[in-house]
Amino acid sequence: MKNNNSARRYVEVDSSRRKTKHGPVILFIIICLVAAVLPPIIINALYDVGDDHPLLIARWTAADSLSYFGTISAAVIAIAGVVISVRAAWRSQESQLRDDAAPYFAAIFLDQQNKRDAFADFFCSRCQGQPIDSSPAVNDGGDSTAQSTYKEVEIRTIFAIIGDTITYKKKLSDYEREHVESSYLEEEQANGGRSFVPNSVIYMPIEMRNVGKGAAVGVRVGINKLEDSWTGVSSLTLGIGESFYLGVYINTSRPGAFGEYEIRVAFSDCLGYQYMQTFQLRVVKNTDPHGSSEELQPQVLISYLGTRRLLNANERREYLESLTDVSNGGIPFI
Repeated sequence: MKNNNSARRYVEVDSSRRKTKHGPVILFIIICLVAAVLPPIIINALYDVGDDHPLLIARWTAADSLSYFGTISAAVIAIAGVVISVRAAWRSQESQLRDDAAPYFAAIFLDQQNKRDAFADFFCSRCQGQPIDSSPAVNDGGDSTAQSTYKEVEIRTIFAIIGDTITYKKKLSDYEREHVESSYLEEEQANGGRSFVPNSVIYMPIEMRNVGKGAAVGVRVGINKLEDSWTGVSSLTLGIGESFYLGVYINTSRPGAFGEYEIRVAFSDCLGYQYMQTFQLRVVKNTDPHGSSEELQPQVLISYLGTRRLLNANERREYLESLTDVSNGGIPFI
């Protein structure tokens, strides 16, 4: 019952504030109308007091009346403009102070790593004839390591694999890592010999840093072809100066890897406005300028200065609808 009374008092106070919110404005309008209309009526009435001996002899002319009302109207408009400007400035300052002081919480989704598989542990122990050991793993040096223990971390490393399709990973495989770290690859020939061939993978390590003046909330990144709709992964919160790592792995041995793409980064600010920043990316075949039919290594062209725009209502709706059918706000990691 106490809570209901408190809620009722809050509603009553809030409604009374709404009723009196426009009170000063209404009073100001009434005063201006009275000041503009009542004096001419009183002055004209004084001319009619007594027919033989009137208090005022001279009458106003039409020009005097127009001049009077013009002066009054100009004064009223000027005063009203000053009042409205002062109120607007005060409200803007109040809103700015409230926004600067208001806390804002962003949901940071953590990745679960090294989850224990009791089913696999059971069969492994039965095969080896040993009891299940849940202690941390020990490396070759004898030191205890936390690599096999369960942990929850924030993923700020994203790998985009571009081939015939576009997929995303948390980490690269050994095969992919070898292509990233090598300029030429060693291949074994059928006759037992070995040859060195150019690496068909072009890798671009990119660090996306928030250099703006506010936090970026709900950051999602995706690489899409120009004609495709937006898809992306991750859900990051980046404070001022914080960054995430985007590794673009382009397998040019796949015909579908060539074309025009956009790196699209969608994010929101603390006031709820949503933005999309895009970077142009082109994967093209490189031919010999001297007319030779031999193809050179493919090239990747990227615009290092992204274009940011504020999403309108329709774009915001399309963006949110693109996230509904995919878990974790985007294409799941592999």
